[in-house]
Amino acid sequence: MELPIVAFPTYIEEMSTEFAGLFRQGRQLNQFKRVVTAFPLAERCTIAHMNGLFTHHTNQSNLNRLVTESRWKIEDIIRIKIDMLNRVEGKGIVVIDDYLVEKYGKEIYGVDWHHDHAKGRKVWGIQVADCVLSGKGINPLLSTVYVRKGSRWLASSSDFRTKIEIQKEHLSLLVKMDLQFSCVVMDKWYFCKGLADHIEDLKKDWITLEIKQEDMVSWEMGIPFHNTFAQEMRQNTKLGFRVVKVGNDKYLMKDIS
Repeated sequence: MELPIVAFPTYIEEMSTEFAGLFRQGRQLNQFKRVVTAFPLAERCTIAHMNGLFTHHTNQSNLNRLVTESRWKIEDIIRIKIDMLNRVEGKGIVVIDDYLVEKYGKEIYGVDWHHDHAKGRKVWGIQVADCVLSGKGINPLLSTVYVRKGSRWLASSSDFRTKIEIQKEHLSLLVKMDLQFSCVVMDKWYFCKGLADHIEDLKKDWITLEIKQEDMVSWEMGIPFHNTFAQEMRQNTKLGFRVVKVGNDKYLMKDIS
């Protein structure tokens, strides 16, 4: 059950000062604080519903104009957020993944039939490719709605991007904005040469889960254990392969540094 919002939380008041320079008027900053306060709490994240959660609110059109007509740029919001994360986290790990949100409406951007692996069937909704920073906490970074090939939401076929292409763009933007992270973690669905090469071109390490035994895993040698492990493989085996046991699982590893 949702509770009415009678005031902005203290942490919202403190953090919003970082974004004040993006808005020309104090009223716009106030509407910005409404969005970031209500979005995590609202059961339905529509403009009208989020606006109505506040006991003292203006017409929802004011909040709607902030989202659709203001001159602020989402890139500036992201850049400020990344600067804040660098100060708080220092350095973390970027985790890339995607998720499904079931919907009933037909006019919501990106809605389509998507296969839900957890349910073993197709569901109607939107699929989002996202990434988070894992450090002292879990911090959302970037999210992009995945639009299926041939969807009515695409203006042309050239606008289609796979989830792997979306994640490449995410990672490139994070590096461009100087997010401090050392490694990218992904599940086996994302594990492909194109994405691994892209991550290495960005001078980052990568880790993938549940790989097949014959797959080769590589990383940039960054900590003493990795250096020792690589030296042992080079000295004791001609091909650089070695079986590594983690718990009850065995992995075939290779150093290709």
